[in-house]
Amino acid sequence: MTRRGFLTRLRYEGPMATRTPRFAVLPASVLMGMLVACGAEAEPVEGHEAAVHGATAPHDAGPGFDHLSAVCGDAVIAHSPDALSATEHGYSIDAVGNGLRQSPVNIRTRDVVDGDHAIEQHYGTSTERVQNKGHTVQLDYDAGSWVQFDGVRYELAQFHFHTPSEHHIDGLTFPLEMHLVHVAEAKEGESPRYLVVGVLFREGMPSQFIDRFLHEIPEEAHQGKEVPEAEIDLEELIGERFEDSAFYHYKGSLTTPPYTESVQWMVLERVYQVAPEQVQRLNRIEGNNARHVQSLEGRQVEIQFGDDR
Repeated sequence: MTRRGFLTRLRYEGPMATRTPRFAVLPASVLMGMLVACGAEAEPVEGHEAAVHGATAPHDAGPGFDHLSAVCGDAVIAHSPDALSATEHGYSIDAVGNGLRQSPVNIRTRDVVDGDHAIEQHYGTSTERVQNKGHTVQLDYDAGSWVQFDGVRYELAQFHFHTPSEHHIDGLTFPLEMHLVHVAEAKEGESPRYLVVGVLFREGMPSQFIDRFLHEIPEEAHQGKEVPEAEIDLEELIGERFEDSAFYHYKGSLTTPPYTESVQWMVLERVYQVAPEQVQRLNRIEGNNARHVQSLEGRQVEIQFGDDR
């Protein structure tokens, strides 16, 4: 059995509330039944088709099938986002005028192949600058943090959030996804090149990292706030370096207009924890802002295991 024979070690987390009834709280009796059936902790399961915490979202489910935001121990069901609710921000199925390398995608773990990319990461700290952009919550990051991917250095510019997740793993929707947006220095006449790191969250313990700025987010859209005495440190969340951890990789696009197809995507295999009330606060501000998954159109998704595997 190869290393790829193990289910990705998804440590799963949480839900959200919205301005419309996109989530339904499960009755306590149902929730307890899920807990009994699944157990308190999930162990790695042999075979990529096995889903997190012992449940799957059927690949052959009909169009009315609603993906779960979390599988075991979660009290909220997240429906797929409404394609018409945020068309102005590009969170919809819109293939007209776009190419064949669009994002996000559903990552089928049974179909991934081994990747072999040279990667180096250096993250420093940043002054806290948080923006309510209306359609997302974004934090701009101080210069000096970067990721080098296959010889190209990408500077970290900002990170922002999507509720629910944009990427799916074996059809599963997660309640929260954070995108770390890195930009390569553009040569004259060259289109911008990006490296975006996707970080998935499931319901669980509160995220101390998110809690540091959660209550500093302006309530009014298109407003920002800088807290000079506050410091943001991505190492607090990520911990291990990308070169030591596992991630999925594919070539894709931005998930908002103009859908530029010059993005190296890294979706971390590890799934982090976030409290339901933290997701609910983010979702109250930004709404359901996940673009629907796009067709792979023949692209291959890779998984790269770090040195610690």
